[in-house]
Amino acid sequence: MKAVLFDYNGTLFEDDDINEEAWRKTYKEITGSEDGFQSLYQKHIGIRNDVFVESILRENGLPIDKEKIVWWSKRKETENYQK
Repeated sequence: MKAVLFDYNGTLFEDDDINEEAWRKTYKEITGSEDGFQSLYQKHIGIRNDVFVESILRENGLPIDKEKIVWWSKRKETENYQK
């Protein structure tokens, strides 16, 4: 039996730059600014999308709405995860 090692987001290729840019775009869409993105991103590298989205909302004093958290989590993957 051979093992396969995946990185933190389950891929087999280096996509850290793509993932960071997708989060940057998502953060800016949610908050209207990139202020505070880098420090929050550094704390949450590799965390689940829903947890990160909730942190974005909380850190920016925005309402915590479970439906919006799911929506933004999906949007990050579908709309912003492109190079």
